[in-house]
Amino acid sequence: LVPIKAVGNKWSEHPFIIIDEIMNGKDYCIVGKAAANYWKLIDQIPFEFEVYNTKKHKVIEIFHARLNFRKRRKQNFPKGVTRDIQNHKFIIASKEESKRWM
Repeated sequence: LVPIKAVGNKWSEHPFIIIDEIMNGKDYCIVGKAAANYWKLIDQIPFEFEVYNTKKHKVIEIFHARLNFRKRRKQNFPKGVTRDIQNHKFIIASKEESKRWM
């Protein structure tokens, strides 16, 4: 488990880290406006993080972030790239693929 938030100090893990930990680091890809925002294609800060994966179809709300897990076949995932944030790896749709959500 990942420590999500120290309530009194008002800090939290980045949603991409939470997603990666929930998915055990495999078989997922962060897509949608969250990916477009990461690549700075849009300025809107997403409140929903859409995640394609092979196992879960579920919506989880953690604090003010909504994690929307959508079940897809692996071959229907967009091309993903592995990136780092706060020394933690995560998988996100490539910049070219993220242009679809602009």
